[in-house]
Amino acid sequence: MEYPAVEIPVNSLVPIGVVTASIIAGFFSFVSLVLAKEQKVSEFRQQWIDSLREDLSQFISKLMTMKDVKKNIALAKEKKQKPDFSLSDVKELHTAISEAYTRIILRLNPNENCSYSKDLTESLNKINKLMKEKQWNEISSGVEELRGLSQQVLKTEWTRVKEGEPTFKWSKRIAILMFTVAIGIAVFMFHNI
Repeated sequence: MEYPAVEIPVNSLVPIGVVTASIIAGFFSFVSLVLAKEQKVSEFRQQWIDSLREDLSQFISKLMTMKDVKKNIALAKEKKQKPDFSLSDVKELHTAISEAYTRIILRLNPNENCSYSKDLTESLNKINKLMKEKQWNEISSGVEELRGLSQQVLKTEWTRVKEGEPTFKWSKRIAILMFTVAIGIAVFMFHNI
């Protein structure tokens, strides 16, 4: 079956082309703007991941050092010797642990849908409680749990950075669709000339 040819006057092709070109240019400018914004969001998210990793490693290492210091102090008391660590050393360690704990808690979103983030917060709070109760022997198991949860949170966030923000994904799909439609329209128009 043959379709009737659509006759487009030659003098109307120029305005149609200009309008079509400006719509396509405007669309791609918008997509470029969205992509630039989403790129910046991804950069900030990567910085967040790096900072969280650093704070978690500081928290865990200082916590384990504090556990060893407390053990050393207890042993020295048993043997009626002077401990290897001063009170100022203990205070300094305690301050570093508290700072790292606070930075981690402030970095985590309590409303995040990710269960790992909530589990990480619970694990941190559990360790903080054990520390306040001076249950240093129990902290090691809490630290192992914290390490595992930390890896899951960091992996989840890295996957989000790698895949891109939701707006980026949708913009990319729409751009591909619009490009395909524009090519289809151009082919149709030139085919009928």
